[in-house]
This record gives sequence, structure tokens and C-alpha cells, in this order.
Amino acid sequence: MNMKTKASLLMISIVLTIGLVSAQNYEPQNFSKVTPSVFNSIKMSVQNYGIYVPSGDSGEISYMSISAYFTWDGESNLTIQFTNLPFFISSDTANAKLDNFVNQFITPQ
Repeated sequence: MNMKTKASLLMISIVLTIGLVSAQNYEPQNFSKVTPSVFNSIKMSVQNYGIYVPSGDSGEISYMSISAYFTWDGESNLTIQFTNLPFFISSDTANAKLDNFVNQFITPQ
């Protein structure tokens, strides 16, 4: 097998691996004690990062290659589920960052 063939096979396997990793299902993250003022503060903070947040109590947020769906029950329960992450960000890392971000609004320091 020549070097060009080996390189092509390596690239194909990388692309397939990346595709399989990005097609995984992510567990929803549930947050309680998300009052209307907390929910609005979270949305405003996300918008301050330059990320479009749809109006209303549910929708999809996307920035670069990270996407998530959110839904809020209008009282106190917020659910956020990643729908896409880049291959180099694990779901554990993304969920930990999300947890820290949301909880700073629920339990301010």
C-alpha cells in the first residue's frame, strides 16, 4: 500500500469517527428553581455573548458548532439538551460548563 492510499484511508477513518461522535445522543440537563427572573437573566446573559436566543419558553440555540435545545415550563423547571458538540468537547465537559453557568443564576454568590 503506497503512502497516498494510507493517508486517504486515515482521513476517511477520521471523518467517519468524527461523524459518529457528533451523531451521539446527549442527556438532557434539568434545572429547578428557575424563576421567571432567573430565566430572563440566563437568556440575557447568553444574548450578551452575541448568541441569538429565540423569544418564548423554548427553542434552539446555536453558536459555532455547538447547538442545544431548551424548554422552560414557565414556572421553575428548565431543561437544556445539547444536540451537537464538536468532537473535541466531551458531553461531560459541556454538561459541567452548562451546570456551572445556569447555577450561577439560581444560587448567586
